[in-house]
Amino acid sequence: MGGAAVTLAGIVASSSPTPANAAGYENEWLSEPTEEFLKNEAKAAEFKREQLKIKFSLQKILDRLVKESKTEEELVKDLYDISDLIGEFGGLPLGIKKEDVYKQVRSKKSKGFWPTNVEVAYQDLIIEIAKTQSTSSRSGVSDE
Repeated sequence: MGGAAVTLAGIVASSSPTPANAAGYENEWLSEPTEEFLKNEAKAAEFKREQLKIKFSLQKILDRLVKESKTEEELVKDLYDISDLIGEFGGLPLGIKKEDVYKQVRSKKSKGFWPTNVEVAYQDLIIEIAKTQSTSSRSGVSDE
């Protein structure tokens, strides 16, 4: 049995398949990017610019909410501005997680002045984020 196994292994090793065109194959490198590649790169760059613009706008409103807004009207406006921005662009920009937004808003809430209308606006913000994230996750995009 040992001899048969050796012979069988020798047959398998000597008859390993090789591509018919392997002998004439040479590595071929593109000297310049294809048109399709350039289009994809342009789309990726545009997407990144758009995401950075959204991220900057969102952070600007969050900073205003946390550092400058003092009255109930200002707080409510800032929270609804954030909700509107998230709704307009279909979710949070890349690099900002919902927990980051909640943490900044809660830091303002913990400072004491948080009337009922502000809490309603905050709850609406939470709902808007959840709504856009559930829509994004169904389409294969994730913000987390």
